[in-house]
Amino acid sequence: MATKEHSLNVLFFSPYFYPYISGLTQYPYRLFMENGLPIKTMCLTFHHDPHLPTDQEMGPLLHVRRMPFLFRISKGFISPQSLVHFWNETKKNDVVMVNLPSFEGLLLSIFAVLQRKPLISLLHCEVLLPFSIPNITINFILNCGVFFQLFLSKKIIVYTEDYYEKKWMYHFFKDKMEVIPPPVHTSAPNASYLKELGIMKNKYKYSIGFCGRIAAEKGIEILIESVSSLKNTIVFFAGPTGKDVIGEEIYYAKIQRLLNMKKIPHVFLGILSAGKLSSFYRIIDVLVLPSLNKTEAFGMVQVEAMLQGTPVIASNLPGVRVPIILTKMGILTAPYNSLEIKDAILEIVNFKEKYSNKELIENAKNIFDSKKTYDSIYSVIKSQMSQIRHSE
Repeated sequence: MATKEHSLNVLFFSPYFYPYISGLTQYPYRLFMENGLPIKTMCLTFHHDPHLPTDQEMGPLLHVRRMPFLFRISKGFISPQSLVHFWNETKKNDVVMVNLPSFEGLLLSIFAVLQRKPLISLLHCEVLLPFSIPNITINFILNCGVFFQLFLSKKIIVYTEDYYEKKWMYHFFKDKMEVIPPPVHTSAPNASYLKELGIMKNKYKYSIGFCGRIAAEKGIEILIESVSSLKNTIVFFAGPTGKDVIGEEIYYAKIQRLLNMKKIPHVFLGILSAGKLSSFYRIIDVLVLPSLNKTEAFGMVQVEAMLQGTPVIASNLPGVRVPIILTKMGILTAPYNSLEIKDAILEIVNFKEKYSNKELIENAKNIFDSKKTYDSIYSVIKSQMSQIRHSE
């Protein structure tokens, strides 16, 4: 890794950014904050949380600027003010990257082409809003915006070939695709928190974990149904809930009602630090990712759990199934099938050595090596800069 090279100046845009928690924000935060690469990044995002500063130095090579907006439509932003920031920052930087799916970066993508700056898309997943007449229109407009940004991009970074080869819209851009797994980090468990969770766990026979936003596409009601007939079981939820998840307050209330109605012991742990998150993975018997649809393209939490030695149950969906297929550290189940999840839980807790042992964990660490991810992305960025310089 050539850390002595002159820093490349990258303009990155994402409608939401850390500390908002989702796969769309965790990936770029890790990429620009923790990689040790010569990449100086200006991140433009929206001021979705008024308690956060407008400008923030998150690290020596990462500056975040939160732009004002007039109002929101669903989870999107209407912000004429952003155009000035887009144009001026494009001038100052060598490469422009957009975080997709989003519509708001469309004009930034056009500005990048007009100013002859390489445009790279970081494409996470397809858009699928809950069914309603307004959402059908919003979904169509949003996908058109994503399609045009991909058309303008020189390179498109994707998680897995498995996910994108199943989507017809992306076949037009197959030659631009660079398949690079997301960066996954683990930390040493927090000893005191591990003990605290252990006290709760030891009151029950089984401990099941879910990690992620409490959001409708995650299929948490399917997980609840699967454990409702498992006696002496506690469910730990790690991740943002309620008002910390834009647009999902009603769903969170529904999940709370279901848990209480079925009398399932449970704990919502909230957003955890890296050390506490590792403690969470260590304490549970199995992590369950019961995703329902194509808005889930990978599930980085699967790999985080595996690297801590915890087996995983995940939906057999394109992209989502890849970590288990590669590592053998878990079981795939059909979406919406609570009975399969229940059977998989019993299989793993009864034969855990089959799904988690030293050899499997070391193999997972080798497959999902963050250094390889960072080097691959840096190569993509650097190659685009080289092409621009040769054409001048």
